Amino acid sequence: AMVLSHTLEQLEMAYEVRGFGSSNAQCRAMDDPHFIPQRAAHLASDTMGTTYMADSAGLSALSLLAREETNRLYVSLTDGDLDDHDDTVSIMQDARRKGVVTFGIFLGHNPSVEKMDEIYGRGNWTTITSLNDMPKTVGQRIASIFKAMR
Repeated sequence: AMVLSHTLEQLEMAYEVRGFGSSNAQCRAMDDPHFIPQRAAHLASDTMGTTYMADSAGLSALSLLAREETNRLYVSLTDGDLDDHDDTVSIMQDARRKGVVTFGIFLGHNPSVEKMDEIYGRGNWTTITSLNDMPKTVGQRIASIFKAMR
C-alpha cells in the first residue's frame, strides 16, 4: 500500500486505501493529503479475519465514481480466495460497466485463474510471490494501464 500510495502521490492522483476481511477499514480517505505510516501499519497488524471483499469493493467503487476524473482505477491486493466471491464479482462487473478499470494483485502461489478473471476481468491482474516483487511487477502493469487509459 505504501509503494502504491507513494507512486499515486507523485502522479498527483486521488486515491484511497481500504483493508478488507470479516470487517472493513478505511486507512486513507480520497481527500487525505498523505497516507500516514501509522495507518499503513494497521494493514499489516490487523488480521481482519476471513476474506470478504464485496463491501469494501462497493464502497471503493462508489468513491471512485463520485470523483470528477474520467480515469478511475481500482487496485486490490489479496492472498486467497474470497468468501463472498459471487457478490464481489457482481460489484466489480458493475464498476467496470460504469467505467472503473479494475486490477488485482494476487500475493502467493497458484491463484485460481478463473476466479481472478471473474473478479477483475480477463488479464486484469498479476501474481507476485513476495511484496518485494511489487514495485517492478505491479509498477510495469499499472504503467501499461495508465497508457491505455489516456
